[in-house]
Amino acid sequence: MKMKNILNSLFPWLAMTTLLSLQGCENEEGTAIHSRDTVSFEIDAGGARATETTFETGDAIGVYAAVRMSSAPATLKTSGNYADNKRFVWNGSQFVADGDANEIAAGYETDYYAYYPYREDMGNPLDYDFSIQGDQREGITLSDFMYAANRSGTTDKVITLAFSHRLSRLQVTYTPEAGEALSGVTIQRAKATANINLGTGTANTLGATSDIRMYNDGGTFTAVIPAQARDADGTFLTLLFADGTKKDYTLTAKKEFLAGHTTVIPFMGKELQYTFTVSPETIGSGYSGGIYNYETVSNKYYSINGKPLPGTESPLDYTVSTTDVWITPDKAGKTIKVAENLNTAPRNGKVLFTQAESGRTYILPVQQSSATTRQTLQISTTAGNIPAAGGDKAVTAVLSTYYNDHRDPDKKENVTVSLSGTGTGFSLSGNQVLAVNNTTTNARSITVKGSYNDITSDNSLTITQDAGAKQYASWSDWSVTVSANPETVANTGGTSVITADAARTRAWTWNGVGGSGGTETDRATPSLSAAGSGFSLSGTTLTAGSNTTTSERSCTVTATHAGKSATCTVKQPAGTTGYGDWKVNISASPTTIAAAGGTSTLTCSAVRDVYTNGVKTGTETATPVISGSAAGFSLAGKTVSAGNNTSTSTRSITYTATHAGKSAGCTITQSAGNRQYASWSAWNVTVSANPATIAASGGTSSISAAATRTRTWTWNGVGGSGGTETDRATPSLSAAGSGFSLSGTTLTAGNNTTASERSCTVTATSNGRSAACTVRQSAGSQTTEYGNWTTGSLSVSASPSGIGSSGGTSRLSATASQSRPKYTKWNGITTGTTTEYRSVDVSSSASWSGSASGFSRSGTTVTVAANGSTSSRNCTYTASYGGKSGHVTIHQDGKPADVITYGYIFTLGAVSGDDVVSTGGTVTYSVTSQKITYTNGSETSRSNIGWSASANVSWISAGTNSATVSENPTTSDRSGTITLTQNESGRKLSITVYQDRKVSVDIN
Repeated sequence: MKMKNILNSLFPWLAMTTLLSLQGCENEEGTAIHSRDTVSFEIDAGGARATETTFETGDAIGVYAAVRMSSAPATLKTSGNYADNKRFVWNGSQFVADGDANEIAAGYETDYYAYYPYREDMGNPLDYDFSIQGDQREGITLSDFMYAANRSGTTDKVITLAFSHRLSRLQVTYTPEAGEALSGVTIQRAKATANINLGTGTANTLGATSDIRMYNDGGTFTAVIPAQARDADGTFLTLLFADGTKKDYTLTAKKEFLAGHTTVIPFMGKELQYTFTVSPETIGSGYSGGIYNYETVSNKYYSINGKPLPGTESPLDYTVSTTDVWITPDKAGKTIKVAENLNTAPRNGKVLFTQAESGRTYILPVQQSSATTRQTLQISTTAGNIPAAGGDKAVTAVLSTYYNDHRDPDKKENVTVSLSGTGTGFSLSGNQVLAVNNTTTNARSITVKGSYNDITSDNSLTITQDAGAKQYASWSDWSVTVSANPETVANTGGTSVITADAARTRAWTWNGVGGSGGTETDRATPSLSAAGSGFSLSGTTLTAGSNTTTSERSCTVTATHAGKSATCTVKQPAGTTGYGDWKVNISASPTTIAAAGGTSTLTCSAVRDVYTNGVKTGTETATPVISGSAAGFSLAGKTVSAGNNTSTSTRSITYTATHAGKSAGCTITQSAGNRQYASWSAWNVTVSANPATIAASGGTSSISAAATRTRTWTWNGVGGSGGTETDRATPSLSAAGSGFSLSGTTLTAGNNTTASERSCTVTATSNGRSAACTVRQSAGSQTTEYGNWTTGSLSVSASPSGIGSSGGTSRLSATASQSRPKYTKWNGITTGTTTEYRSVDVSSSASWSGSASGFSRSGTTVTVAANGSTSSRNCTYTASYGGKSGHVTIHQDGKPADVITYGYIFTLGAVSGDDVVSTGGTVTYSVTSQKITYTNGSETSRSNIGWSASANVSWISAGTNSATVSENPTTSDRSGTITLTQNESGRKLSITVYQDRKVSVDIN
């Protein structure tokens, strides 16, 4: 049997259909055949052309036949069938029985089972071990087990059998290097036996292995093996070259060799390969920058079929560069330095790695977060105070910008601020502090802070206004006024009260500000003088005597002060005739009686004047009645007696003389009594303390001190009239004792910070005499107490603070810096205070807040989802604890720019009609041609792309899905190759077309 190859990877074997037909009545030699009807087999031209195999004269098959006993298919038995292992041979056009012994009679409803190649030792058709040839260099025919069955229960003499391959075919192609010649290929450790069951057509591979030497068919090595799987665990193929060298190859992955399929394994010579990788895939830097390590793998090696050849690897140099000025690569140190970012936007850069020799490049993206910024505001004003009269001060402000806590000198600008603050007399307008007139004698001030665009100044200013002062104008001239009341006195005489005043004024202001002050008046009492007959002036009383004339009279009163004067006039009408009022007089002699006692004599009279035309012309007398009484006084006749005055006050008695409704009185006064003293005794000083003992914690004791002396006395020297007098004084106090202080009469003991009792001596001194007392204080006791912990600041961090674009988690942490007071106490009183400090992890107890798209938090764990955007994103988390808060920002890189690559699929499907008869025909084939788009290594789309077809011979006209083969005019078989070329990729597929030679037929 002759084999023809198709160089298609994984091209399935197609079933072969063989039609068997009867020959004529004679064979070619004219010998008569048996007259009984026997079966024979003839190849079906249509079916035969679809197979990979054609039979040659002498090829033999084995046939089993089972006659049906019913309409159901007959069951093939291990032996005793209608026909067992009958040998049929190919005579060039049909299979016929090989001798009478192998004939099978026709005419019965029979099922047929056939196999190839014929094996005489086929004892049990249901359990037969078929072993392939270990050396197939002469051909694969005897190893290529095929099977056919016809279970139609036919009675025909021509039986149709469809053969199929039950083993697997392996083809090895090799593209040699220059000077190489491949002489042989051996499959190592192949399973070589299959257990055959003709009843079911199965071929189960058994475990025994052997080496199989392959058949060389024009440079393509072919062998048939039972279906099996091979792992990549040792030598699979050994290639033997013409110069005697060998190369062993292993599979790169497990491979299945399927029944009825051809597996093509192409081999090429060694190929130079390059490896060039850089890690990490990206660098993410914070705003402060830093130095980042990188690693490279750069080498070259030779490989065969993608498998590296040991010992051929060698390193390759590379270059590293960047066009970004803020990135500095250091090839020697394998570091990349990222400078600090002072910009308010993140930035992206890249480092280019280029491999020597291959020219391969790798771009390492560098992403850096934006700088942190903050602004501070400082306010200032000119030196000096605002004047007391009022004014204003302008407040200037400087806004400074800091990037990463570095002040940018170019971002320092003067701005106009809004002010805040309160103070009496002050107001704010824009950046102006205004002060009104200060109408007090005290300086005053206001403290202000500035703000600009929600930024409050770091400092405050205190602006002071000077104290106010009154400023006076000159005094006016004095203005003198005078008046009398009444202005007319009766003709009988009387008095008028003179009222006089001198005044001057001056204006004043606060600090010279008009309208802010008032008027001040200075007053004086003028001197008075009177000019007028019958009038007399005493002080402010002007007295007019009785006018005994018939004319009115007047008096001019002049008031004078500082050279200025004014006058007023008092008038008295003319007198009339008549009696005057009774005038009663009484007097005493003496009017004062000594304190020790004595007498006085009263003299009294009653007289009235007689007037004629207002002029006194005489008098009339009478004896008045005397009355009066007072303690210590007695009257006998006109003699008044007074006893010893035992009081320090004067005493008196008034005696009244009364007549005709008129009365007069006189007063007799007794001098105040006077104590007459003996000499003082010596001073006696006393002192005491309450309490005498003070608690250790301190306290006070009240000091009582006195100084006394005595003497005897009498009233006015009259014996037995006095007593004894005590003189008291307040002694001066002094104290001597550590820890004690004396203020007035209060002795204060401070906290006793010793463990011993202490005392103080208090001395009272007066007039050279002294006395002392002792105050004691209990011993002290020392203790230590602590205050509560308070949080001064909160430090917040995240680890890591930068997350790659693919997402991840970060751990939040918060540390509180705390302090508490430590009190040293004596007797429960704090005498010293120090501060203790500590740092406490409050991550789990702090209150956390913060959210942003793509960020989620559970407790202190932040989960960041994959960032589908090329832009980076941030989330700021705030921790609050103990009244303090802190912030940390977690940054996530943006997704790297998509890397688009392409792959291609170009495979050959079913091929039909490639074994062409001599008269020509059509070859059809199906092709899968696709372009695959990969985004970041993952398939995102597929599309069909076209291909072109060509043939290497003129008698094949190739199209994209079929080819037309013209008639073969020669008597030799011929072959040609159809080449399919994929657009874009240039990949190629080839189909070998076989065409039979022209056959001449003689007809007798």
